[in-house]
Amino acid sequence: MLHMSMCFGDQEESFYTASWACDVERNPFVVAGGFNGRIRVINVNDKIVHKTLVGHEGPVNEIRTHPMKPQLVISASKDGSVRLWNIETGICILIFAGTGGHRSEVLSVDFHASDMSRFVSCDMEATTKIWSLTESWKYVEMSFTWKDDPKTFPTQVVQFPVFTASDRSNLLNCNRWYGYNILSKGDACDIRLWQPQLKENSPGEGDFYVRLVYAIPDSYHRIIKFSCDLSMKFVSVGNDKGDIYVWDLKSFPPVLVTVSLDLAIPFPPSIIDSPTLIIMIRDRSDDLGKLPAGTVSI
Repeated sequence: MLHMSMCFGDQEESFYTASWACDVERNPFVVAGGFNGRIRVINVNDKIVHKTLVGHEGPVNEIRTHPMKPQLVISASKDGSVRLWNIETGICILIFAGTGGHRSEVLSVDFHASDMSRFVSCDMEATTKIWSLTESWKYVEMSFTWKDDPKTFPTQVVQFPVFTASDRSNLLNCNRWYGYNILSKGDACDIRLWQPQLKENSPGEGDFYVRLVYAIPDSYHRIIKFSCDLSMKFVSVGNDKGDIYVWDLKSFPPVLVTVSLDLAIPFPPSIIDSPTLIIMIRDRSDDLGKLPAGTVSI
C-alpha cells in the first residue's frame, strides 16, 4: 500500500482532482489541482514538488493524463478553458478557448484511449466539445525539447473544436470515451452512452444519438461523477445514499453486476479509475475536512 501526504503553505489550496502521470524515464508523478487554479506536479519517489503549473484563472475541476504519452495532461477549469501541459518541462502547450470554446465552467475532460490527437470536454451549460490536436501536434513535440524558460514557449490558442453539441437542459459533469462513443452524466439520474453525429453543412456542429441509458436510483445531487475501469469493461457510480452501482459495459441491454449498500457515507462517493478496485473519495466536509488545508494524500 502506498501512502504519502504533502501539505502546502497556502491555506486556500484545496485539491479537487488528481491524476497519475510519469516522466520519460517512467518515474511516477501525481498531478493535482483545485481551488486556487495552480497545478502541482509531485514526484512520488522523491516526495517533492517537481513543477507548479500556473495559468488557469479559476479552480481546476479535472485533470486527465494522456494514455499514450503520460507526460501530457489536460486540465478543465472554472475559467472556461482547457489547457494541455507537459508535466516534465512545465510547459503550457495549448489553450482551448475563444470563439468556439466553452462559455461556462468546464467540468470534465477525457483523452481518447486510442486516438492520441482527440479529447472531449463538457461544461455547466450541458455542452460537449470534441477537440483535435492534429494541427498543433508540432507544438506538443516541441515541448519535449524546449530548453528555454517555459514562459517563453509559443503557447498556441485553439479556438474551434471539431464537434459541439448540447444534450441536457442544465449541466454535464462527467464525460468519458467508450470507443468512439461517449458516456456522459448530467443532472438526470442516469448515465448515457451516445454517439456523436456531425450535422450536414454545419462544420463543427453536431447531435447526440443516445444508444443506452444506465439509470441511477436515489441520485439527486448535481455533481456525482462516474468512472470506468482501465479495460473499459465496467462503469461505476455512487448515489446520495452512499450506494455504489457497477454495470457491465459489454452487455446489452445494460446489466447491473454489483450493488454495494450501507456504506454509511453521507455524501455520494466519487469513483477513481482503477483496474480492479473501487476507490472512494468522500465529501470534503467529513473525514477529509480533518486534514490541513492544501493537503494531498495518496
